[in-house]
Amino acid sequence: KNRTQFIFGFAAVLIPTVVFCTILSTRTMPVTEGWYSVYAKLINSGSSPYMDFELLFMPLYAYLISGITALFGYDIIVLRIFGIIVFAAITLLTYNILSKIFKPWISSVATIAAAFYLQSEVVQIFYDYIRIFDLCAYAATLLLLCHVSKVLSSEEVPVFSWQLALSGVIAMCSFLVRQNSGAFVLVYTFAVLVFIAIYFRKSKKHI
Repeated sequence: KNRTQFIFGFAAVLIPTVVFCTILSTRTMPVTEGWYSVYAKLINSGSSPYMDFELLFMPLYAYLISGITALFGYDIIVLRIFGIIVFAAITLLTYNILSKIFKPWISSVATIAAAFYLQSEVVQIFYDYIRIFDLCAYAATLLLLCHVSKVLSSEEVPVFSWQLALSGVIAMCSFLVRQNSGAFVLVYTFAVLVFIAIYFRKSKKHI
């Protein structure tokens, strides 16, 4: 029964989000769209960030866009389809995170509210670096929750798990995409792990 409710909730958040995102992606033209496509074209032509052209942030996002455009071309619809996939993934990650705490129907309502809140900025580009940061932050959070669930259901606190390792890697990616907010992801991740170790009265070495 719970699995069926979870699947229905899964569909309830995915369908409206993808439809809404598709409509906005195919019928609007944000004024700031396209600047990272320029960086991508420079990188694909052999230029290097910081050496051949100025770049405000770390280059992970610029290299991501350059990789997508190198594979699929520079048509703006390519990046917009990528944005739809990214936003759908963010929505599903949000639903999975909330489902670990609340009932499926509560998680569905909260997820849809969160998805619409995320797109309520002055300029919304679904494949923007902020959305990639959101994707990394939510994925790291979900994996961290999976590790915490394993800890809570076990008599022994595992020092290491693949969920924890992958959460750390993705949390670092969030920092490499957006340093100011990404730093908080790293701090909160560290704080959660220290709290768990202290709560279970582990040794200082473990902490």
